Amino acid sequence: MTTPNSALVLLDDGTDRTAVGPACYTVPASFTPGGAMTLGLKVVIGSTSDRITVGMIAIGGLSE
Repeated sequence: MTTPNSALVLLDDGTDRTAVGPACYTVPASFTPGGAMTLGLKVVIGSTSDRITVGMIAIGGLSE
């Protein structure tokens, strides 16, 4: 897959995540992923000594 020239935004979570230690976040979506998707992350770093590590991203539904 190559990056498209334009894209339809299906999920935009503007929640301010401020955990200072390891944290997991789940964001509910109102659509079912299908086919190729592009994921964009906005990261705001407050200091040059800060570090953000993305360990795993899971896309899909959970069975209950």
